[in-house]
Amino acid sequence: MTKTFLFSIFSLFVFNGVNAATPWWEQDTVCRINPSTCYTNMGTGYEPAFWDKTSKCWGQKYVCTDALSETYKQAHHPTDERIAMIRTDIKSPNISIDFDTTVLNGDCFGVRKTQSGGAKASVNGHFVKVWCNGILDDLNITNEELENGEIISGTNATEPTCAALAKHGYIANENGKCYGRYYDESQYHIQCDGENVTLIVLNGSDGSTGSGDITTMAQANARFAEMLQNARNQHKTYFGE
Repeated sequence: MTKTFLFSIFSLFVFNGVNAATPWWEQDTVCRINPSTCYTNMGTGYEPAFWDKTSKCWGQKYVCTDALSETYKQAHHPTDERIAMIRTDIKSPNISIDFDTTVLNGDCFGVRKTQSGGAKASVNGHFVKVWCNGILDDLNITNEELENGEIISGTNATEPTCAALAKHGYIANENGKCYGRYYDESQYHIQCDGENVTLIVLNGSDGSTGSGDITTMAQANARFAEMLQNARNQHKTYFGE
């Protein structure tokens, strides 16, 4: 009777609690899967067929290659856009400080950290401006595309100066979910005092037209009134006042 009871317990342990793909003597997890330590049956972004030797259960998490640190990439040379990793490896120094591996990005985890609704992004641990599309191209600056625009990436990344932006008609103000707004040089003058910028609204007069056609005070007053109205209209259009 005792032998029969012990055999029944042994059979329940071996045949009901063990994954058939792994011999029972190598299987450490023989009870219900613990979702806090295992990735089995988690859905998109997970690989249930891979064994996690540290959590001692099935399932690894796919991490986007962009989210890996340069040190990890140099040591492992990943060739795909994602790599399956065990739970204990998904942390510093294997993961870039600029990425969040708790957020799903397509079929893998890892998105660049952002602030201000996506108008700033983390680069080398610091939040920098996300420039509206086309601005960095105009300045011939190497960039990385994000959802809301582009950032200057790399270990020696530096933001463009006020003078460099002004040369192409841009100022570094926030423009929705990105930075940088273009101003037509025929209507505005961008004045830089270091990195402090002053936007000067021009009067709207035609610089190619001289004042030789003005011969009376009435004509002069009319010209000045026209210039004043043009300036007011431009100010209202671009500043909403």
